[in-house]
Amino acid sequence: REIQSEFLPDLDENRPKKKGRPKKVVYIHRERSLYQGRILDLVKLCELRNYDVKGHRETILFLYRYYLCYFYEDEQKALEDVLELNKEFIQPLNEKELIMATNSAEKVFKAKDKQYKYKNETLIELLEISEYEQTHMKIIIGNEEYKRRNNEYNKNKYKKKLKELGKMTKQEELDVLRKKIKALREKGLKNKDIAESLNIPLKTLKRHITYMKKNGLLT
Repeated sequence: REIQSEFLPDLDENRPKKKGRPKKVVYIHRERSLYQGRILDLVKLCELRNYDVKGHRETILFLYRYYLCYFYEDEQKALEDVLELNKEFIQPLNEKELIMATNSAEKVFKAKDKQYKYKNETLIELLEISEYEQTHMKIIIGNEEYKRRNNEYNKNKYKKKLKELGKMTKQEELDVLRKKIKALREKGLKNKDIAESLNIPLKTLKRHITYMKKNGLLT
């Protein structure tokens, strides 16, 4: 009930609306999901680098402990997980060094200090995360990777919509056309006859034939 009154919007339609700007709804699960995503991304980064992370080792462990503290809200559990990750490294820190190198993460968490809530761009720069590595990340991605994923999403959404309408994408239409061209050429038809049969200009047909030969679709 405390969570409901504190964070959830009022859904009572009969209650008179308050004047002024509406209260900002705080979605706790979003923040927790952010920490979880970054925790998984740090582990994935270590995997991609085959746990050879010298040069970024202390930074990774610090961030890992910091995000785990917020995710678990249990400092001891966070430290245990950090120690486990450190053991996977090709050149791990000894336990005393690790605790000293990452201790400020716990202090910042206890103080509720948000100074280490870095943006993705900062994390990418700190850890020198490559464009290839970003393709394997869930949360820690730059603008270019975000655009790529957004374009991919829109492309798939468009394909799905066409499929529901019983239509083909432009690429699918081209594939069908080129299959027809190949079949008619195998029957021995001349280019002029193929163009007439498919109702396309001869110039367009020749362009398709050139493309198909270049890509091994036609001998």
